[in-house]
Amino acid sequence: MAKNCSNSSNKNQSSNSSNNGGSNKSSNQNKNKNQNSSKNSSKNANDEREIASITKIMTALLAMKYADLSQEVTISYTPEGLESSAVLCGFEQGDKMMLSSLLSAALIYSGNDAAIDIAIAVAGSQEAFVDMMNQESKELMTSHTHFANPTGLTQSKHYSSVYDVYLMFQECLKYPTFRDIIARGSFLCYYTNAAGENVTKNFNSTNQYLVGAYTPPDGITVIGGKTGHTNTAGYNLVVLVQDSHHKEYVAVILGATTKDELYNQMNTLLSKI
Repeated sequence: MAKNCSNSSNKNQSSNSSNNGGSNKSSNQNKNKNQNSSKNSSKNANDEREIASITKIMTALLAMKYADLSQEVTISYTPEGLESSAVLCGFEQGDKMMLSSLLSAALIYSGNDAAIDIAIAVAGSQEAFVDMMNQESKELMTSHTHFANPTGLTQSKHYSSVYDVYLMFQECLKYPTFRDIIARGSFLCYYTNAAGENVTKNFNSTNQYLVGAYTPPDGITVIGGKTGHTNTAGYNLVVLVQDSHHKEYVAVILGATTKDELYNQMNTLLSKI
């Protein structure tokens, strides 16, 4: 059973660490059908807050669960009206690529246009996809989560919590495709544009552990994860790590005020494993 490695008192931060085998420690018994012995001692693990692009783990879950990742997708969406800091892959109308490529672009590079393109490909519209997100959230018994878009960009009534992020991430980890994608430090995306020309783009991971900008504590290996940042949500990160005994843990931090603070907080959390 995993140790709880955090207890953030800052109202703008929440953090949690748990064993990937489903034995997340908590001060309150969780009766979730997927977490019968689960515990979580983080005082604010259920605080509702913006999670920015960590939202894309739910977007990914729906794509993996309900769509054929080998299907070809023709881009029909043109980004407009998004907040100025929104990360975009630069895909254009008429571009053609595999749904799996969009999934990788959304998870590795956190491309918001890729996430929206996934939503349209899976459900026909962003609105229909958001309905699917909220229904899936209910099925996972996430009691402090509501989605308003597939990206995590700032919007009212779009929030989650540390513990709910943990539940969603654990569900995604059941898919080998997800594990493979989140472990990559970069991704080469091959597709054809509207003119039929072959295009290759390289997308680097937003996970600073995977690109070598930050180093985890001794004895801890970061397998992969998902980042999220907006001006209002702050800096957020969920990671899958492995200790020296090859035991896996999931760790979550939400609401750090700077990138340095995020990774310092995460390293403090991971050092308690």
